Amino acid sequence: MSDLSVAVLGVGGVGGYIAAALAARGVPVTCVAREATVAVIRDRGLRLESAVLGNLTTHPRPVLRLDEEPDLLFVTTKATQLAGALERLPPGPLARTIVIPLLNGLEHMAALRQRLGLGGSQQVVEMFDIHGVSSAEIPKPRCTPCSITNLQTCSLPARNG
Repeated sequence: MSDLSVAVLGVGGVGGYIAAALAARGVPVTCVAREATVAVIRDRGLRLESAVLGNLTTHPRPVLRLDEEPDLLFVTTKATQLAGALERLPPGPLARTIVIPLLNGLEHMAALRQRLGLGGSQQVVEMFDIHGVSSAEIPKPRCTPCSITNLQTCSLPARNG
């Protein structure tokens, strides 16, 4: 079991892959999704068919609303569904959570900053596009810079408090 807790907001192709891969390695994963998706995960689990990881079924915790603050929050919704999905998070900032948005473009950052109480330039999470052609530094307070190079070996520096 891992001491790292993860939540995935948007359990489609990208979010489902991340949730299943991490849950298969013993990481406590919470899937924040719509009612129909929550019911399927609760009743049948989350099935992944992958050339890299193989075929597996995991049983992450499905919820309609995030009820515990995770160490990592992957935001993997479609950009057009982001506003509605953010309503599934608790009000106010997630002060101890590292937010990792995996959406195309940067237009969503304003909505994430506003809803999650992010702003300023105290710390930076560096984001790269899938081809490594460009990078953008996104200022985020109360976050620890982290790099996830491989879902099989995910580690974070110790929390400050």
